[in-house]
Amino acid sequence: MDEIDESLVPPETNQEEEFRPYFPEKAEDEGVVNKQGLKKKLVKVGEGWEVPDQGDEITVNFTGAVVGGAQFASSGEGKPSVCFVGKDNVLKGCEDGLITMRKGEISIFTVPPALTQGIQSLYPDIPQDATLQFQVELVSWYRVVDVNNDGGVVKKIVHKSELLERPERKDEVTVKYEVKLEDGSLVAKSPEEGVEFLVSDGRLCPALAAAVVTMRKGEQAILRVEPQYAFGNAGRPAQDGLSAVPPNAVIIITLELVAYKLLEYITDDKLVIKKITSCGEAFEKPNTGATAQIRYIGKLSDGTIFDKKGLDGMEPFEFTVDYEQIVEGLDMAVATMKRKEVALVIVGPGYGYGSNGTKTELAVVPAQSTLYYEVEMVGFTKFLFMDHIAVVLLNATLSVYDSVLQCKFPPNTAHCQFFSTQITESWDMNPEQKLEYAAKRKEEGNAYFKAGKYRRASLRYDMAVKYVEFESTFDEEQKKLGKFYKVSCNLNNAACKLKMKDYKEAANLCSKALKLEPTNVKALFRRAQAYMENLDLDLAALDLKKANEIDPSNGDVTQQLQRLQNMQSYYDKKESKLYVNMIEKLKI
Repeated sequence: MDEIDESLVPPETNQEEEFRPYFPEKAEDEGVVNKQGLKKKLVKVGEGWEVPDQGDEITVNFTGAVVGGAQFASSGEGKPSVCFVGKDNVLKGCEDGLITMRKGEISIFTVPPALTQGIQSLYPDIPQDATLQFQVELVSWYRVVDVNNDGGVVKKIVHKSELLERPERKDEVTVKYEVKLEDGSLVAKSPEEGVEFLVSDGRLCPALAAAVVTMRKGEQAILRVEPQYAFGNAGRPAQDGLSAVPPNAVIIITLELVAYKLLEYITDDKLVIKKITSCGEAFEKPNTGATAQIRYIGKLSDGTIFDKKGLDGMEPFEFTVDYEQIVEGLDMAVATMKRKEVALVIVGPGYGYGSNGTKTELAVVPAQSTLYYEVEMVGFTKFLFMDHIAVVLLNATLSVYDSVLQCKFPPNTAHCQFFSTQITESWDMNPEQKLEYAAKRKEEGNAYFKAGKYRRASLRYDMAVKYVEFESTFDEEQKKLGKFYKVSCNLNNAACKLKMKDYKEAANLCSKALKLEPTNVKALFRRAQAYMENLDLDLAALDLKKANEIDPSNGDVTQQLQRLQNMQSYYDKKESKLYVNMIEKLKI
């Protein structure tokens, strides 16, 4: 290690030097673009920045010649050639160079023999060891997409959209299409205004739904569809005076995505649906208690208008979210909307006026009516929590301003939005404020539960728990109170979930309570109820036996144990009968 290095040249190494391609950017620049030695000389710079990709359809003017020899091919004067990058032998060996070209660009490619193998099938006179030279002008190209990655649906984009978003399988789309056989016979055509359908439901043939989720609004494409994604072995009989589709026929579809609506199921039972026609701004949405401003028009299925707010020059309609000031289904949908969002909200009878119906100033809404609302979210102010001390201080401050400036301020509810002393999130609150908030939300939840409004009650209990979930700043007494709210609100929420038949979540909420109080009989009892509804009878038995050991005199637990035994007996007999039948069949 002490010797000096007396060598005059660097030592030889077996490590292969990393290849770095050079892509010419100016006219007359030349560079090697791949490891195999393909050279590109830029003759004329093209337009823009977009370049074709492997598999794309390109239109080119070209000449091909053997280096030091004769020309063997050309596109023909005034007649550009059409080929697919990487799939045709016409410009064999130029693929890595073609995908660097821009529209209108002219380049000369020098292609070594290793890259030209196979071109002799088109031009037999070319020697196997010949270096070739192609001068290529890229006239235009179309993006080509293998939709299912199996060649079954190949999409050629003939009009590109500048938008980024695409519909998903759950969304509703409006498309225009024309379907032909390879010989040009017309077999199907959409109405002039297009057709609307749910992507998940499909339309006409499988190719349509598969392709439309790869498209952007305004995009136009031509699909080449193999039989398995068209009409298969059966074909399609002639309809509407158009041609029939023979069995195992390839079809060509000209397709345009006119529009689409992002579809959201607001409720698990899919009886409240939101179809977004114009996406909103940013990401924020109103919370429970937020003051929202909306414009809307409500219609029945026959188009009759029964309600209208904030339109025809009127101020936007203002209401408090999730406080029963508008139809429940509409209320729930608005809570999912962003500022400036526009949507069609479909409300099933159970979330509208139900079996009673109603009469408004504009029309009679019959019982069991489905309601259709066109809604615009103008804006909203999120719910802001403020404790009693802050309200007193604000009111005192405002009184001073009233007397000095002789100006009138809005009611106290608006004061919270006017001053910077407002509390917005749990992490901005001190422990007393968090506990006060939890108590208020629990009271609201109890009132909703007694009124049979279990979804609203569940939401309040959930809100209460979230505000006392983290207790690092609590003292010992505050921790005891926080634990009380977490246990009681989780169990009350479990009762809501049982009423709503969400048994899995009911069991989960009881488990949360039991982590804090392992011997809580009510938690064991309600979790057992949930287990029994899901037929997890063994788990239910464990909970009920433990509850019975803790409180042997509890009549509800005793009754539930008896019900569990009856269920176990019933299912044991049922399984035994099935087993006997299976054995008898095996004997045969």
